[in-house]
Amino acid sequence: HFSRYFPRHLAKEPATPVERLLTAAARAREELDYVFVGNVSAPPEYRDTFCPGCRTVLIDRSAYAGRVVNCSEGRCSSCGRPVDFVC
Repeated sequence: HFSRYFPRHLAKEPATPVERLLTAAARAREELDYVFVGNVSAPPEYRDTFCPGCRTVLIDRSAYAGRVVNCSEGRCSSCGRPVDFVC
C-alpha cells in the first residue's frame, strides 16, 4: 500500500507527487501481487486489488471505502486461484 503524504500542522514538506506514487506502485508490482495506491485519486488500475492469475478485480476501492468483489471462500470467483487475504 503506497499512501500519499500530505503536510499537516507543523509539517513543511510538500505533498508526495501522484506520479511518484504511481511509479513506485508499478515497480513494486514487478515483485509483489497485491499493490495499490491510497490517499489519492488514482486510476482503477492503481487503486484496486486484482487477482494475480486473471487480473479480475478482487477489492474495489473508491474514496476511503473498499469492498471485496469477485472473491469467495478464499478464491478468485473468476479463475479459482487462492487469494492471500480473507474474503
